[in-house]
Amino acid sequence: MSMKVRYKNAGSYPSYSLDGSVLTIGKLRLDLAELARDEPQHLTVSADEAGRLMLGAGYRYVAELDLPARRYAIEKIGYTDDFGYPALRKAELPYPTEDVVLTLWAEEEGT
Repeated sequence: MSMKVRYKNAGSYPSYSLDGSVLTIGKLRLDLAELARDEPQHLTVSADEAGRLMLGAGYRYVAELDLPARRYAIEKIGYTDDFGYPALRKAELPYPTEDVVLTLWAEEEGT
């Protein structure tokens, strides 16, 4: 699994890794499949004054995450209703991490 990574400015960047749908940036772990909604999401990762990473606004900008919407498939359940139509259900597909865009901002000098 992979994702798209963009570097916003010159400098050194925080470490990151993707394991399944879990993205780790520094010590912050984010389950992308849990954060996903039925519409695309744009999330911000920031650092507080002590350098601890958090999801949302903080002291220093670290990264942006653009998450695609969840995807679904319609499946036949295997029987029909009273009118002869097949019974259907909506099944969630595996989260498409290859469509996630991680934009990283360089760390400030001396941090």
